[in-house]
Amino acid sequence: MDGENPNPQFSDGFIEGGTFTSFPEGLVIDSSSGIIDLSLSELGYYEVTYAVEENIENCYQAGENMVMIGVEESTTPIVQFEYEDETYCPADENAIPIIGNDFTSGGVFTTTSNGLVLDSSSGIIDLENSNPGIYEVTYSIEESLEECITSAEHTVQLEIIEASSPNVTFDYDGSSFCVLEGERIPNLQDSFTVGGIFTASSEDLVIDETTGIIDLTASMPGVYDITYTVEQDLDECRAAGGFTVEIEVLEVTEPLLDFTYSEEYYCMDAENPNPQFSDGFIEGGTFTSFPEGLVINSSSGIINLSLSELGYYEVTYAVEENIENCYQAGENTVMIGVEESTIPIVQFEYEDETYCPAGENPIPIIGNDFTSGGVFMASPAGLSIDDLTGEVDLSSSDAGEYQVTYSIEEDLELCLLSDEYTVIMSITEDISFQLSAYCEDNRFKIKPEFANQTPTNVNYIWKDEAGSVLGQEEILDVKEAMGSRQLPIQISLFIETGDCVWSESILVENTFCNIPEGFSPNGDGINDSLDLTYMNVKELNVFSRNGNKVYNKSNYTNEWEGQSNNGGSLPNATYFYTIETKNGQVLKGWIYVNR
Repeated sequence: MDGENPNPQFSDGFIEGGTFTSFPEGLVIDSSSGIIDLSLSELGYYEVTYAVEENIENCYQAGENMVMIGVEESTTPIVQFEYEDETYCPADENAIPIIGNDFTSGGVFTTTSNGLVLDSSSGIIDLENSNPGIYEVTYSIEESLEECITSAEHTVQLEIIEASSPNVTFDYDGSSFCVLEGERIPNLQDSFTVGGIFTASSEDLVIDETTGIIDLTASMPGVYDITYTVEQDLDECRAAGGFTVEIEVLEVTEPLLDFTYSEEYYCMDAENPNPQFSDGFIEGGTFTSFPEGLVINSSSGIINLSLSELGYYEVTYAVEENIENCYQAGENTVMIGVEESTIPIVQFEYEDETYCPAGENPIPIIGNDFTSGGVFMASPAGLSIDDLTGEVDLSSSDAGEYQVTYSIEEDLELCLLSDEYTVIMSITEDISFQLSAYCEDNRFKIKPEFANQTPTNVNYIWKDEAGSVLGQEEILDVKEAMGSRQLPIQISLFIETGDCVWSESILVENTFCNIPEGFSPNGDGINDSLDLTYMNVKELNVFSRNGNKVYNKSNYTNEWEGQSNNGGSLPNATYFYTIETKNGQVLKGWIYVNR
């Protein structure tokens, strides 16, 4: 009855101009248009007839058509609903609308905001996935003329409050703990959510599940996860939560206390010894010694040798139990001795203070208690000395005065102090020479020719084969010295300085110093050449009677046997000569060659 007045629907070719009627009475219908006035009609079912009379003009006969139609009373839908609570927590179970048994289904649930996850058919709210906020939920039914249902809607308001997160963070003020600590209490904030449970990742960690206190002494060393969990609380709209920390329970270790001193014993005069520590050595302990008498620094372990007494000692280093570094108490002991220092015996001497270059090599004279192992050195350079034995090689040494020092270095292993001792020794200048015979002013003489400069402060002694003294000057006049002695004769010269003697000998077969007037080079071995051996000839020139140079020789001694410069034999004849001696004298004369 509350619907819109219905109009009849006509088929194509419908014949207009007829009349609409209804049966029984009660239906208000327009007889021309067939429109029914529902609001004025009575409830009921009616026959609606449309009739036309015969029509000659259009040539159709009379006729009618009837349809049935009912007028029913409109129904108001039941749309009232509600949710159990006005306020919800996201962790609650989904909210389901409460409806009556006569609730009109088929409608749609809607909300005013996109933040609410709402099932439009059932009205169930997904609280977990909805956003906190205040929402209006409306259930609406649209009008249905077919079912004579009017439109209707109903709205309720609800609030989803934001769920609070529990405060479950905690720590143990560190992550590594020694079993020596006893127990460890967790640090909890004032806002910490109580009522949860502490658990460990292994039963080897002993923990109170309510307080979180760890019993370290009863736990095994290792790495553990400790978790605190609380369940959700719907009454307080609080979510479940959990927090995990990792800790390590450290095994108590034996402290590394290895130390040594560089020596097993020390001399009282040595440098104060420091202990040597191994890698990882635990510092902070105390050094002590036993028995009394060793002066040792209790912190550093340095020993004061000069203040200590002689003897052998136990040196102990000890540490107490240390919770922070998780090591137990311990100690280590080494033995060390303090011994008296020894002064080395370094005194020595050589048999003489002065030595001849050709003498026997001198060896130092030492006592039975002489300290060996030192080094002999000489100063200045030039003395050839064995640094271990001190023997001097005279033949390889230079003449001069030397300081010979024997030194011992300090030897802490032997408790031997350093010391040295010095003596003076001299080596006489070497007077090496050869004897040279020569003629001077027609006198046959012998003199020494020295390898170096002529020595001073020396004694010359000339002797014959029997050891008789012939002279004591540097140069010997042989004819004068010989007296009645016969040729040949061996003459020796002895040159003395201090205890040093040098000697050389020469065999004198003739003492002839005059230039002969002739010689006979006939090969009989007698007077075959011009003998000028002892005249120190620098150059000899021989000329024929015509003034032609037929022979010449530098540094002449006894080479001319009557031959020319080209090697041919010169004829018997008188020849003329010029002689230049090495001392600058020029002699001229003649000589006869007679074969």
